[in-house]
Amino acid sequence: WDDARMGSEASACPPCDCRTWSNPRVLESCSGLTDAYSLVWRLRAWNRNKMTKLDMSDEYIDKIKPGAFSPGLEDKVEMLFMIYNSISRLAAGTFDGLDGVRKIFMWENNIRAIEAGAFRGCPSLEKLDLSSNELTTFEAVEGRAKLMYLDLTYNYLESLSDSLGELRALVALDLDYN
Repeated sequence: WDDARMGSEASACPPCDCRTWSNPRVLESCSGLTDAYSLVWRLRAWNRNKMTKLDMSDEYIDKIKPGAFSPGLEDKVEMLFMIYNSISRLAAGTFDGLDGVRKIFMWENNIRAIEAGAFRGCPSLEKLDLSSNELTTFEAVEGRAKLMYLDLTYNYLESLSDSLGELRALVALDLDYN
């Protein structure tokens, strides 16, 4: 535990594996968790001041409790990886508390529904990858003025919201294989 705060090459900060390959510290893996709320709650005791990448990929997470990331991570996390989980729904407020996140990667989940307001806690969001999910409609990015890249490939999209036209910074929208 103390090694994680001091920056050793590899250390255990239960239930996570934290490594300092370079500055800043990267949280690499947190095994044995069933939801994101459990992870964030356990991290509160750990010094997260230099953590910019939060990777919760392939952890069998099936839900994210709205507000699970707040308070505590605010402007610390810039990249969030939640790849290869079993998340089926993103509720309003899911990402509240991730004010500084610029990139979210959630491919290969089972996301079928995204409620309006799911990304309201991410005013700095520039890239969103929701590829290889089970979306049939997409309406959930209203108000994301900085969003530049949106990947919705390999879904089952039948319709898109008119609100996509409000994304003035959007330079790439990938809809292949729908």
